[in-house]
Amino acid sequence: MIRFDVAYYDDTHKKDLATLPCRDRLQAVVDKGLEVVGNEFCAYSMFREQKDLPGWRTFDEMRKLLPRRIQAFRDYFSFAHETVTSRFSTRGQLDNTQIEAAGVGAALTLASNIYGLTEADWQRIPEEEVKTLDHRIASAGDHFVEVEAKGTVTDEFVRKTVVSAKKTDIAEKKAAQRLEGNDHTMIGVITAFPTQPGQLALCRIMDPPSQVKDDDPRRHKILARLYFYWRELSFLTRSHLVIALRNRWQDLAAIRDIAALDGFPLLGGNGKRLGIPSSLEMSKSLAGPHIAFGEAIPMEGPELYFYGFAFDVLQQLLDQQHDSIAEFKSGAPTQLTQKTRVTIRLRKADARRYDVDWQKTSDPNRLQTTVTAKLYANSAGRVVGRLSLPGEATSDPP
Repeated sequence: MIRFDVAYYDDTHKKDLATLPCRDRLQAVVDKGLEVVGNEFCAYSMFREQKDLPGWRTFDEMRKLLPRRIQAFRDYFSFAHETVTSRFSTRGQLDNTQIEAAGVGAALTLASNIYGLTEADWQRIPEEEVKTLDHRIASAGDHFVEVEAKGTVTDEFVRKTVVSAKKTDIAEKKAAQRLEGNDHTMIGVITAFPTQPGQLALCRIMDPPSQVKDDDPRRHKILARLYFYWRELSFLTRSHLVIALRNRWQDLAAIRDIAALDGFPLLGGNGKRLGIPSSLEMSKSLAGPHIAFGEAIPMEGPELYFYGFAFDVLQQLLDQQHDSIAEFKSGAPTQLTQKTRVTIRLRKADARRYDVDWQKTSDPNRLQTTVTAKLYANSAGRVVGRLSLPGEATSDPP
């Protein structure tokens, strides 16, 4: 577990934020601090892009990016002292991309905790000529929340001058959005990451709430979640389920009254109800007894990285019950509290890199072996973790 201190930016912002519907949960996290699993923070930090561009669309493209991203994040940040600390302190050594990623991770982890959300709820706001905040969400089904995330590295937490420029930037973006008629709840989170042990990373929360609700937050939440799962699952499978999910999302996005399709399950091209694709059980790497499926991605040296999703995600997507989709939280985090049996299935070209007694599988293009590993899941059902092949030492996760 890693911990963050949480504070209001100042008394003015404390007073403004006291009118939020979630004010009691916000005050509780300010009083007690924020404690999260390290991999939940990493998921928000490292898997934050949502691009429909070459290099980001397919699993083969993503697997080329993931090893570099994970290693770069490990190079800059440490979890050794039960918080997130920067390994570097001087301006010339810092990497703004990594600091931004960590700031996004902290802000979305905090906002998800306050509002009871999952990774699947967050959707990036497209860049416009008018300054926009970084992410948008329908919270609790009755109002929108936008979050602006900033990160900085400093050991001088008491001095607000270190973060005042970032506070000003958030305030300018909020003001620009208000002039454009945006009345969503807007909050900013500025996270300061220390370089020395002895103090926790600090999230300062700011910005007043909106006053009017003029859209359909529940519709947005369901559409955001369906889009998230379509985008993420398309990295892992090209099955009929993913195609049907994309079609359903497009159908819902084209109508205002999405209740017309509530409870209508996903159907295949033959008009029959779809089930969980058998290809996931036959060809993908598997965690535990029907807990998760995914891919084992080769990293540097003998290490692999499990990247996948829990099976319980699929059933609520297949059923298309809107209330279930809006309230869904995966059971995988409670199923993966201990080390888990993982069946690694690699493409033959990747498997031959390792001196392992590989076994044949029902997929003629893959070979398999079994290991025990500690995997991590978040409430959206994303499952990740580092794998060591037989004979290799097990490493701690990021």
